[in-house]
Amino acid sequence: QNWVERERRYNPSCTTVSSTLIQLWYTCMFKPISTHLMANAIWIINRVRDCSNIDASIVVNLYNSLVELAPEDMDGLRVLFRKDLGVYIRHYENPYIAAAIAYIDQRVCSLRKHTSMREYIGVLSELLTQEEQRSEVYLHPESLNPAKYALNLQFLVREVDQIYQMAGAMLEAGDDRDGLRIIYSLLKRFDGSDTLQTLQRKFISSAESDILQGCPQRPTNADSRNSDFTLTAVDYFDGKLDTYKATIHGLFQGDSNYIAALEKAFARVINSLAAKRKLATRPSRLAAEYCNLVLSKNKLQLTGPGNDTKQAVPYLCKAMQIVHAYNDKDEFFAYYKRFLAHRLLNDASISTDLEEAAISDIYITENANQTLNPEVMAIEKSDIQIMLAEVSMSNEYSCKFAQQYPGLGFGMDVKILAHDQWAGTFKSHGAHLAFPPVLTMACNLYAQFYKQTHKGRTLQWQWAISRATVQLYFPESTSRFAESGYTIVVNV
Repeated sequence: QNWVERERRYNPSCTTVSSTLIQLWYTCMFKPISTHLMANAIWIINRVRDCSNIDASIVVNLYNSLVELAPEDMDGLRVLFRKDLGVYIRHYENPYIAAAIAYIDQRVCSLRKHTSMREYIGVLSELLTQEEQRSEVYLHPESLNPAKYALNLQFLVREVDQIYQMAGAMLEAGDDRDGLRIIYSLLKRFDGSDTLQTLQRKFISSAESDILQGCPQRPTNADSRNSDFTLTAVDYFDGKLDTYKATIHGLFQGDSNYIAALEKAFARVINSLAAKRKLATRPSRLAAEYCNLVLSKNKLQLTGPGNDTKQAVPYLCKAMQIVHAYNDKDEFFAYYKRFLAHRLLNDASISTDLEEAAISDIYITENANQTLNPEVMAIEKSDIQIMLAEVSMSNEYSCKFAQQYPGLGFGMDVKILAHDQWAGTFKSHGAHLAFPPVLTMACNLYAQFYKQTHKGRTLQWQWAISRATVQLYFPESTSRFAESGYTIVVNV
C-alpha cells in the first residue's frame, strides 16, 4: 500500500499497476481465506452478543481494512449506489447481518410459540435495540440502514398487523404504558409507514374524543358570570392538554408529529359547536373571564406582599392555551379589553405592573406561536398600553385635585378617557338624572381644574358607568355599600 502511494505521487501512469496489484491481492490472498476469516469475526461478535468479556477491536480493524483496500476497478464487486464498498459488503456486511438475524431468531423462536404476544414483543424489542447499538460499533455507517431494513423484514413485517391490533387494545384499555412504549419503539422503525401513522391517528382520535366528552357543562341555572365554573373549565382544558402531552413524552418519546397532531385535535375541540354548547359561552370569552379573575382584586388572591407579578404568569398561561387554539383571536381581545376597562375604571385591578406584564406575556407568546398577525397584535398591545397610561395619568390628576380642593367632604376619583381605545368597552348612553347639587358642584370644579392644563377640551361625563361608595354611620356601627351612580342617586 505504501509503495502504491509513492508510485502515484511520482508516476501518474501507475494507475493500472495499482489496480492490478489490488486485484491480485483480492484474488490470490483475500478471497481464499475470506470465508474462514469472517467465520472467526462472527464468532467474536457472537461472544459480544452473549456479553462475554472479549476484546472485539480486531473486528473493527478488519472492517476498516476492507473498506480502505477496496478494488476500485473490479466491476464484478461494485454495489449500486455504494461506491467502492463491494468487498466490504460482500465479505463482511452480508455475513454480519445474516449472523444477527440467526442470533435473534434463535432467542425468539421458542418465545413465539410458548409465551404471549406481549412478552414476545418485549424481548424482541430489547434484542433489536441491542443489535442496533452493536451495529453502530461493528458496521460502516452506510451499513446501518441496510441492517435495520433486513431485521425489520425478518422479524416485524410479518407481525406488524398483530402488533398494531395490540396497540389499539392497549390504547383503549389504557392500562399498559410499558407495552405501548415498546410497541411504539418497534413501529418507529417503520418511519413514515402507514402503520405508524394509523397508530398516531388512533391515539389522537381517542384523545380528542376524551377531551370533548369530559368538557364541563355549565348548569342550566348557573349565572353566566359564575367564576367557579370559569375556573373549573379552564383548569380542565389545561390539565387535559398537559396530561396528553406528558403521555406523548412518556410513551412516544416526545414525537413532534404527535404533539402537533394533538394541538390540532385540541383546536378542533375548542372551536367545536359541541364545546360551545356545553360551556354555554364562547371559549374566547371564557379565556378572557379567566384572565379577569387572575388580574382582579379579591378574586383568586394570587399575589402576596409586594404584588409579585410572576405568581400570575402560570395562571395566564392556562387561559392562553385556549386562546392559541381558538380561531378568532380578535374576539378574545375584544372581550379582554372590555374586562380590562371594567378593572381599570372600578379600581379592581391588582396592579398596573401586573396588567402590563400580562399583556406583554400574551404578546410574546402569540408572536412565538405565530397564531396572530404581528401587526394586529402590536396594535392590540398598543391600545391596551394607552388605556393603562390614561388610567395612571388620571390617578395623578385625582391626587392633585384632592390637594387643590380639600374641603369637598368626600373623595372623588375621576378617570379621563381621552382616546378611542375605550370605545366599545362600555355603554355610554343612559337616562339623564338630576344629581345632588354637591356632586354637580364637584364635577364643575374638576372640569375647571382639568381645563387649567388642557385648554380647549370638553369633558363629557359618563354617568352610566360611574360608581359611588356610601358609608352610613349608626350609633354603634357603620354600614358601607357601593353601587352604580344611578342607584346611589335614587337611594340617596
